[in-house]
Amino acid sequence: MLSYPVAWIDDWPKHTRDRAIIDTPFGRLIVQTVGHVVVGIEWSDDAPLRAPENPALAQIVTAILSGWQVDADTAHGVTRIPLAVQGTPFQQRVWRALRDIPCGEVMSYHALAIKLHSSARAIGQACRTNPYPLIVPCHRIVAARGLGGYCGATQGVQRQRKQRLLDFERTHPRAAM
Repeated sequence: MLSYPVAWIDDWPKHTRDRAIIDTPFGRLIVQTVGHVVVGIEWSDDAPLRAPENPALAQIVTAILSGWQVDADTAHGVTRIPLAVQGTPFQQRVWRALRDIPCGEVMSYHALAIKLHSSARAIGQACRTNPYPLIVPCHRIVAARGLGGYCGATQGVQRQRKQRLLDFERTHPRAAM
């Protein structure tokens, strides 16, 4: 799988949020926007479905959902997903590095820490605070011995979701996720 094409937006409006709650092959996903910019994505399997109410959000949701159907030859046609720049400069460096990990591959917290001249614990904390799981693929970071955590959880539904995401990427390396 490829990473979703994104556009990092520094100057985004800070007014009313809109949100959609959609089903994906990996669980229910909440996508929050302000204007045309995504400001947060989170997993929530018990949230009721909610269709996007504005055209910009509908386009973003379509891009996310099409990520499982587009292959590398047509990925250039996928809408760029506008993500609000958030976090500390260090977290931003980690999140950008996560996007460089090829689909179907993993990297350890330690290996990314060496690459970024940091520590594995700091990498883990940046992954935990990632506001865009799935789009910024923190699921591709694993522990030295095992799967590691996902979205702040080291067991349960989130850890199972991480395993399912990695399994899917290994078996569908050309999807545009």
